[in-house]
Amino acid sequence: MIKFALDQGCDTYITGEASLYTIQYAKFAGLNLLVGSHTFTEIFGVESLVLKIKELNENISLVKLQEEHFELNNKE
Repeated sequence: MIKFALDQGCDTYITGEASLYTIQYAKFAGLNLLVGSHTFTEIFGVESLVLKIKELNENISLVKLQEEHFELNNKE
C-alpha cells in the first residue's frame, strides 16, 4: 500500500499499523509516516484527521487507498 501511495504522488502516509519494513521503506523513499494506534485510526479517524489538517492548508488532498481484507469468520 505504501508504494501505491507513492505512485499516487502522496508525500504523507497515515496508518494504524506499521511494521519495521514499513518504517524503513518510508524513510528510504522520503515519505512522511504518521502511525496512530489501530483503534484511533479505524473507520473515520484518518479522514477526520485529514479534514482538520485541510483547515490549515486547502492544498491538502485525501487519497483513499482501497485494500482487501481477509475475514477469518467470513461464512460466504
